Parts: sequence; C-alpha cells; structure tokens
Amino acid sequence: MELQAETLYRLDERGRMLRQNDPDRGGAPRVFLGRTLHGNVWRLRHDLEPALATELEMILGTEPVTGDLAQPPMTLDRLLVALGAAPSDVSRGPAWWFPRRPEPPSGVVRVTGANRDVLARHFAWLVEELADWSPCAAVLRDGAAVSVCFSSRLSARAAEAGVETAEPYRGRGLAPLVVSAWACLIYESGRLPLYSTSWENAASRAVARKLGISLYGEDISIR
Repeated sequence: MELQAETLYRLDERGRMLRQNDPDRGGAPRVFLGRTLHGNVWRLRHDLEPALATELEMILGTEPVTGDLAQPPMTLDRLLVALGAAPSDVSRGPAWWFPRRPEPPSGVVRVTGANRDVLARHFAWLVEELADWSPCAAVLRDGAAVSVCFSSRLSARAAEAGVETAEPYRGRGLAPLVVSAWACLIYESGRLPLYSTSWENAASRAVARKLGISLYGEDISIR
C-alpha cells in the first residue's frame, strides 16, 4: 500500500502529497487512506494547516485494521467533520497487484511512436500524449485500436493501469487481454503493475476477477 501511495501521488520529503502523479498534474486530495488486512497507510496533503494535520493524524491513528475492506472506515465520519467535507468528497475502491508476470496474450500489440496512428480512430487524445502514458498496449480490429491499457500513474517502482475500450467493443472480454499485455510490459521495465477501481465500477472489478490478480487493499481519498 505504501508503494501505491508513492505511485498515485508525488510526495515531499515529509511524505506529504504535492499533486497527483500523472501527466495532467492534477491536485492531490487532502487525505489518502490505504487500508489492508495487515495495517493502514495514510498520507496528507502538503498544505494543510498544522493544527488540522495533527488532528487528522490522531484520527487516522485510531483506525482499526479491518477484515472487510468493503465496509467504510470506522473513522470516516470523524475525518469528514474535521475536514468540513461531505460524503460526496470521498472516493473509495479496491486495489490489486500482479503477484507474478502474466503470460503474454496473443493478439495484443505494444503502441509506440512508430505505430501510434492506430489510436486515432477511438483514442485520439492518446495519439499526441502517448509518451506521457507509456507503456501502452492495444487490441486492434481492422487496423485500429479498440481497447487500450496505458500507464495512468508511473513511479520508479510501480505503475497503475488505465484501461479504456471503445463502446462498440465493450463486453467482449478485451480488457483483461490488454491489461495482461500491459502488465507484461511493466514487469519488463522492472516495475510492479497495480490495478485499482471504485467499488461502484462493477465492470472494472469483473476485469480484476478475470485476471485472477491479488486484492491487497482499499484506497480512499477525501478531497
């Protein structure tokens, strides 16, 4: 879970979150809480008032280790009160890792600068930004990428999967193929592939089940 925190966010020397660790350089949430069956990890945004940061640290330190990651944290209401936040400011979801390098699937290609035009039909946004989101893998149909998996967050030690499938091709089992191919590329780079989503995203959770990857925790962010 500490590895996920350093992959999702750029951290300062204190371990405080500076921003999201993606090419868009989005703002960090005020609180990140990662829960596992063996312990909890949390990070605070770098610019919180010292008194608030101390209060949040005290609350987070009382969060018990859970045996049911789908249940909300016991301290969530106290955190929201301290932050003056609403339930709608909370994002929660399961997180998995690939404990071993998967077998490379057939019918999936690596997308590089040399063949990035395959993205133009369904993923035009990725054509010019490919270098920022690489490595990237794709399933092609009639010469065009119809399902892609790219590196939504990339650190020195791990990478987080981002996956999209063009609407006409959804429900055909393409996402697990392209995520497996991406995970192979990440292993080849010496990093660990990670995959996470929200509890509400049933389709994404189904991809994780089909991949057979290992659930290691739940990550929670409060804006």
